[in-house]
Amino acid sequence: MPSSNSSSYSHLNSDDVESENSESEISRQIEDVDSRKRNVSKFVFGHRTRLFIMVLLLFCLTLPQINSITFNFTVICMEDLVEIFHAKNFSGTHWMESTTHKSFIFSSTAIGAVIGLIPSVPLIDQLGIRIVLTASGILSAIGSLFFPLAVDYDFYAVVFCRILQGLGISIVFTVVGVIPGIWAAENETGTFLAILSCAFQLSMIICMPVSGLICDSDLGWRSIYYIFGIFTLFSYFLFFYFYTDSPRFHRNVSEKELKKIETGKLEISKEGVPYLEICTDLTVLMAWLSVLGGNFGFTILTLYGPTYLKDVLHFDVKETGFATALPFILSALVKFAAGRISDKMDHLSEKRCRQHVHFALSVISLCAYLIHFGAPIAVGLLTSGSENMEENWSRLFFIVAIITIITNAPFPFFTSEEPGPFVRIVKKLGDDV
Repeated sequence: MPSSNSSSYSHLNSDDVESENSESEISRQIEDVDSRKRNVSKFVFGHRTRLFIMVLLLFCLTLPQINSITFNFTVICMEDLVEIFHAKNFSGTHWMESTTHKSFIFSSTAIGAVIGLIPSVPLIDQLGIRIVLTASGILSAIGSLFFPLAVDYDFYAVVFCRILQGLGISIVFTVVGVIPGIWAAENETGTFLAILSCAFQLSMIICMPVSGLICDSDLGWRSIYYIFGIFTLFSYFLFFYFYTDSPRFHRNVSEKELKKIETGKLEISKEGVPYLEICTDLTVLMAWLSVLGGNFGFTILTLYGPTYLKDVLHFDVKETGFATALPFILSALVKFAAGRISDKMDHLSEKRCRQHVHFALSVISLCAYLIHFGAPIAVGLLTSGSENMEENWSRLFFIVAIITIITNAPFPFFTSEEPGPFVRIVKKLGDDV
């Protein structure tokens, strides 16, 4: 009997094992069929292709930002233009000697950004992020590469190059907000968003010290534009070759990684944007107000940080580059920490509905670019006059601090983490992967 029971038990276990092996084999066969249907490569980056996409996108978003802010630093190194002009002309003034002309050059990127932003949403809907972002990146590179030639031609050529650089950053906000919903796993969305949005800080962290070192070297300020322009072209060629607008279409995304990306996400119904409902939603309005104040302070530091440090505090060129980068290093660290904390807050995972996010981000972008356009005018009015330069700049920063506090204070009291009434949810994704 013991022998018989043992034999019977062994037989049952054998059947169970065969059944499990059979199920595993069927599962593998299904994955193989799906992989062949999706044309999945054998090389899948250890099932972490999404992380490579995130890093590639971070650089592709950072480089156009660098191109757009390089003038903010090199303006303190371009005295040679004035010297050459007066060596050839005994009368008249160079545009670098005119506060009005320089302010307009600062603002020109905002003009390009608004021009690019207006058609960006329908273009992304029709062509996808891959094509639209690549085109904007190439325009940014062209604006950077031709800028040193434009300054020797005339003022309007300089403005044109700056507008091209503005076109290059026109969809940065939109891409930062949309990509995490496409490529991040549900429990990585906050981290993706935080890291991609660090493009704004990383551009300052890279551009300012590098520009300070190069400006003070034999290479000269013109080489900064060539270096960053070439890097931009290379990065966007790589992006166009490697990126796809959906992980389902990417040959290096395995079935395992695809399931991780899509599981738990909410499928949003396709419908028109309810503009009135969004624009009258209290949470959305408070978010826009908060970002408006934050962008105002950020833009002032980005545009005029180098000028303030060199002309008012009398830092040398190298010191200016490194000192300008410091606040942005701290900002990037806080952003990364906030993203990780957000991903650990499980109670928020079911409430991250991203319907119509492209419209909300387009409004944020428009506000940011309008600030970028108007800030030089405000700074010119508040800091004009050489007698009390330190006092004028102190007054400016005091006003910036007050505006930032006022616009951010209402946010925690008047916002909700619940999806708005205009969000239409269909079902969770991932069950049919």
